[in-house]
Amino acid sequence: MALSGCPSERPAADAGAPDALSADGGGDGGGGTAARVCSVGGWCWENPLPQGDTVFDMWGTSPRSVWAVGANGIVLHFDGERWQPRASGVRDDLYAVHGSSDEHVVAVGARGTVVRFDGKVWRTVSSPTPSDLRAVWSTAAGEMMVAGDDGVIARYLDGGWNTRSTDPRHHIVDMWGHAGNDLYAVGSDETCADRAEVGCGLVLHFD
Repeated sequence: MALSGCPSERPAADAGAPDALSADGGGDGGGGTAARVCSVGGWCWENPLPQGDTVFDMWGTSPRSVWAVGANGIVLHFDGERWQPRASGVRDDLYAVHGSSDEHVVAVGARGTVVRFDGKVWRTVSSPTPSDLRAVWSTAAGEMMVAGDDGVIARYLDGGWNTRSTDPRHHIVDMWGHAGNDLYAVGSDETCADRAEVGCGLVLHFD
């Protein structure tokens, strides 16, 4: 891992991964590479390119439009030729991403973080929980389901959240469905220890 920049522009105590992300127009110009990811303080990824933070999830509408999200609020977009960094506006880890079109993409993550892409920019959305969110699923611009730690399941519809949480010892890590009324969630179930059961897997169906 390598970062370059001007130390005087950023306190040494904060010289870890880049914070607010931007593209500096660098990169080697080869296929599949992109402008470097830089912080507002002037620190840029040199190796690997375009950045070196952990990527947790990917989603796309076609081979020419793929989104990736990960540690420290990283958001990358692939246009079929190269990856480009996009500013998410957050520094919390983003664990999952899903959408319904190129004009509606949602990512969720640590401490209840929810951000949404409207076709132009990523914006923060009010969160239904302070718990980590690890799964998201969406069918339309005005609807999404999110889930994660502490049994949190919430539905966003017409500008508001409706919480449908399960047992706080349920931890949901992924979701998939056909429609807003036919959705599955999977994860782990800590209550199985109370029942002296061996398996602790969890499958939930929302209808």
